[in-house]
Amino acid sequence: VPAGITAGKKEVLLSNPPAFDKKSIETEFMAHKKTELASVTLSPSEDNRIERDGFTLIVPAGSVAEEKKIIIYKYDAPSVEESPYYTVTDEYEITDLGGGHVFFDAPVFFGLDVKDEEEALQTSFQIFDEFAGLWAKAETVYVEEEGKLYLATNHFSGFRKFVSVMYQGSKKMVG
Repeated sequence: VPAGITAGKKEVLLSNPPAFDKKSIETEFMAHKKTELASVTLSPSEDNRIERDGFTLIVPAGSVAEEKKIIIYKYDAPSVEESPYYTVTDEYEITDLGGGHVFFDAPVFFGLDVKDEEEALQTSFQIFDEFAGLWAKAETVYVEEEGKLYLATNHFSGFRKFVSVMYQGSKKMVG
């Protein structure tokens, strides 16, 4: 919900409407609620591995210059995205204690459980680029031994997991 607007259905007046015959549209603003999954202090001299139900955050030694406290959140409902190509399944946020961005001196890794390689091939991550105002595809790595798909980044704020609805996969022939 944008600042100053309450959740619920609203009529939005268009000051310079496009080539439509309507001068207003009706849209619904949803409250974006989140749950704190972990609050941790990262060490600059040791590898940091934070594991909770379904996720792992790996912050290698040297990724932070000094001890840094962070909070990991999961949104109760991911952003609504009306793409015919993918479905957003999970949305997360990692912030400092004041709710600001977290920057690292070296890549760090956030991993989510996937059941197998097939699911990993259909899954990816996006990070929100505040400067451009859009979601950007993030580099991912699948680690079969752990059953996790990792996002690699040196900056955290909002990020989300999405699954392709176009990928059909392959089947093994038996017999």
